[in-house]
Amino acid sequence: MKNKIIINFPAADKTETVITIGKGEASKLIKKKQAYIVADKRLVSLYPLFLPSERVFLTDGGEDAKSPERLEKLLEWLSNNKCTRSDSIIAVGGGTIGDLAGFAAAVYMRGVRWSVIPTTLLSMTDSSVGGKTAVNIGGVKNLAGAFHQPDRVAIDPSFLITMPDREYLSGMGEVIKTAVIADKPLFYLLFFKQDNIRERDISIMKKIIFSCCRYKGKIVSSDARESEKRTVLNAGHTIAHAIERDSRCIIPHGQAVAIGLYYETLIGEKLGYCEKNTAAKIAGLLSLYDCPVSYLPSSYEQFVRTMAADKKQQGKYIYIPFVKKIGKTVIKKLDTVFFCKEFFKMF
Repeated sequence: MKNKIIINFPAADKTETVITIGKGEASKLIKKKQAYIVADKRLVSLYPLFLPSERVFLTDGGEDAKSPERLEKLLEWLSNNKCTRSDSIIAVGGGTIGDLAGFAAAVYMRGVRWSVIPTTLLSMTDSSVGGKTAVNIGGVKNLAGAFHQPDRVAIDPSFLITMPDREYLSGMGEVIKTAVIADKPLFYLLFFKQDNIRERDISIMKKIIFSCCRYKGKIVSSDARESEKRTVLNAGHTIAHAIERDSRCIIPHGQAVAIGLYYETLIGEKLGYCEKNTAAKIAGLLSLYDCPVSYLPSSYEQFVRTMAADKKQQGKYIYIPFVKKIGKTVIKKLDTVFFCKEFFKMF
């Protein structure tokens, strides 16, 4: 089983990201690099000997980590601890920690090097790859951000053992998204190996993580700044971000993406972009991982505003990646108001 992926970016960026997957990879990176570490507080109680005693900025995870106030505190901490442009930052935690630390690395002194040790399934399979960093502004997810590729992503699947069930199953939402849009064999693996996956079998999870990282690495290497090809990775996300905000994050990100993917496919079937029964196949897989396939918004107006603020919005149009069939997608340009109306016709 391969355990290394190298993502080469365009010559103009002159960068590459090396992803390693396996037991002990995170510890190797922590010990090897003298870096400024931004870590989830929860890791201290779970792994008291993992983090060093110096140059560690501890913060709560979750969407609150991605506030402008938290970013300001982190930047001040880096300055007070004499971080220079020749130093580097390591993000240790889930996707929100990576977003915060990566954005800080992008803007501190106009850019310092950084690496990622993802500790959640969602961050291992999705958010740690591709260099997208951001903070939330005024309740809008990822409104301020930057593309800043990490040097290393060191993934140790052993961290999955201590993940709360809710977070683990949320991460499966993004895994399912990858399988649905691009990896038919992975789609059926998720069906047939559900018991092993729910039991967090490390050998199976290593294969799943490798498949997800390999696919995303292929996409982002050819579209480092989300100009066109990378849009496919946002399947399900337009509706998902609105669900997250409407539910005040009671519905976690991965599950929101899965729900959004299901609804977008239903709309796609109605408009003739997706093969019939594709949404039913998605729903069948989601049910195996306790992911709901319905969500009733509390506010039509707020939901529409959130979808209209989506980063795929261009003028009055929005670009939606529809699942043509399992493993294949097609991107369509739709009037945003029309898309919102089609969504609300579901209720």
